[in-house]
This record gives sequence, C-alpha cells and structure tokens, in this order.
Amino acid sequence: MIFPLCSELFTDDEGNLLKKGDTVRFPKLADTLEEIAFNGSHMSFYTGDLADIIAAEIRNATPGNQTIEFITIKKEKKRKMNKKRRKKNR
Repeated sequence: MIFPLCSELFTDDEGNLLKKGDTVRFPKLADTLEEIAFNGSHMSFYTGDLADIIAAEIRNATPGNQTIEFITIKKEKKRKMNKKRRKKNR
C-alpha cells in the first residue's frame, strides 16, 4: 500500500472503502484542533506534544536533522527573510 495512513482515513474497521453517506471521523485531527484551541497555534506547533509529533513525522518522511529546534530556527529565519523582502518592496 502506497499511503497506509490515507487508507486508515477512508476505510471502515474491516478495511472496506467508505461509501457516499458514511460518517467520516478524524479523532486525531479533533485532538489536534482541541490542543491548538486550548494552547494557541504557536505554543502547539513549536513546543509540547504536538511539536514532538510533527517533528517525528517530518524526520520519518525526510532525511536530515529535523529536530524541533531545527524546524523552529528554520521557520524563524524564513520569517525574518520575508519581513526584509516586504520592507524592500515598499
């Protein structure tokens, strides 16, 4: 199977594809949205459990040093670069 996680989203407990009218539930997404609502997006995405999960998923999907610290530093550098670019274009 090419995308096993996707198959979990769109199949029932027996592995059959969902049909039109079937109820779709995404409990992990619901948990994620609750955490973001409770802790705020910056806190959720860059620290804590959700940040650990995101970093682990990135590490599993890509080669290299994808720690939370690395991702946060990379994000901050990109934010500063975009800010400079916006100032320059004024």
